[in-house]
Parts: sequence; structure tokens; C-alpha cells
Amino acid sequence: MMMRLIRDLFPDRVIKLQEGSNMLIHMLLRIDFIKQHMKDEPYAHKDNVLKTVLEVFVQLALLVWELAKKTAFVFAVAWLPWKILAMSCPLIARQQGLTIVYIFFILSTVCGTITNTTIFTMTPDDSFLLNTAGVNAARYYFGRIVYRMVMDAVFGGIALVLAGVGAGQAFMLSVITALFRPVGEVFGLTVYMYLKRIHNKKALYDGVVISVAIIIAYACPYAYRRIAESWNGVTSVPVLVTAAVLASASLYIIWNYKGYQAIVRELVFARREDFN
Repeated sequence: MMMRLIRDLFPDRVIKLQEGSNMLIHMLLRIDFIKQHMKDEPYAHKDNVLKTVLEVFVQLALLVWELAKKTAFVFAVAWLPWKILAMSCPLIARQQGLTIVYIFFILSTVCGTITNTTIFTMTPDDSFLLNTAGVNAARYYFGRIVYRMVMDAVFGGIALVLAGVGAGQAFMLSVITALFRPVGEVFGLTVYMYLKRIHNKKALYDGVVISVAIIIAYACPYAYRRIAESWNGVTSVPVLVTAAVLASASLYIIWNYKGYQAIVRELVFARREDFN
């Protein structure tokens, strides 16, 4: 029952896991010594010990890759700008943790939640799963959002710690960020339901939001030469509770929304040239 639920919620993850393990088996079979002592059975038998070991290895590799991407993001958009600002702002130089929290909150928690939505993105793999394989769209999108939340909460916290934020504050911020993700998805759904279509200028509006966020994240600290201590409040318990309540309501809406097929059709039509 649990495995069936996992397959329903995370079919893309299951496929990547199987593709990775099969690729490793194929590479091992090209080595003469291994080929002489191994048959092609790992491809056919899901309970094969070798394939199970390789699937665990692939899953660990995928998790390490997710951590590497999240860490690179934090260092590129928060740690490096802090170092640059610290050169001309002595107070900011002494506010490493708070500065990184401030920049991360503006660019990831707020801007990333509004602009980087899961439901309104479509890759060829998504198109195959939703249109050809017949995957349930509601469960698929719900699973992708939950997966993103877990990655943001765990690896976002680790990345923030590596960037110099205190562990407690880092994981508080990463969990709050993760909880706000479904709120951004519901905001996108609300706009879609109001307009009755996917807005053809979404990329333009996203660009405006990103531009404003970058100005607030980088220009304001430089102009004021410091980060106000009140920004520690974004990692407070009241913010966490508020985010949890909003996330619960948003996930309920996402799970029960009935119009995903219309969204899928519009996304496939909009990107039909990319999928051919």
C-alpha cells in the first residue's frame, strides 16, 4: 500500500531511480571481468540484490546532487553578495548570519515562492507521464510539491548552515520557506481561475517580481549600510505557525483541485514545439 502511494505521488522520482540503476548496470556489463560473472538478470528482476544496491546508490547520488544545487544557490545569491557588501559596509561584515537570512528570505522564501511554481511548469517527462502514461495529475502535482518542500526544508537548512547561519535559525528559515511553497502554488491557481487561462505574460511579470526582489535584497542593505535586527523576526515561532496554517490550507486546496487536466492541455499546447 505504501509503495503504491509512493509510485502514485512520485512517479518521476521512481523513473529516475530506475533509469539510474539500469544505466549503472549497463556500464558495469561493459567491463569484461564483471560481464563474465553477471547475466542481464538485474534488468528483469526487481528483487535482484545488485539492482537494489544500485538503486540505493543512485538515490544517495540524487540526494547529494540536490544538496549541491541548494548549496550552490545559497552561496551564489546570499553568501557571495554578503562578502561583497561586507567590503564597504563594516556593520554588514559583522552581520553575516542575519544578512544571509535577509537575502535568502527575499529571494527564495518570497520571490521563489511567487515565481517558481511547480504546477505551471511542464517538461517533456511531465508531458509523457500526464498525457501518455495516464498518471493522476492531482496526485502527481501534490507529490512534486511535497518533494520540493522536503528538499527545501532539509537541504536548504544544511546549505544555510554551511553559509554561516546558526543551525537553529537556518532550519527555522528553511522550514518556513518550505511551508510557503504551496501558498505560492495556490496563488498561481487563483490567478489561473480568475483569468480562465494561463497568462501569456507570466514570464514578463515574473521578471518584474525578480527584478524588484533583487533590488530589495541587494540595494537596500548597501543604501542603509546594515540589516535591521528586526529581520530576525522572519524566523520566529509566530511566522512558523502562520506558515504551517497557510501550508495546510494550501495543500488541501491543491489535493482537491479538479482542473489540472485543463492546465496540462494548455501547458502542452504552449510548449508543443519543445515536445516535438
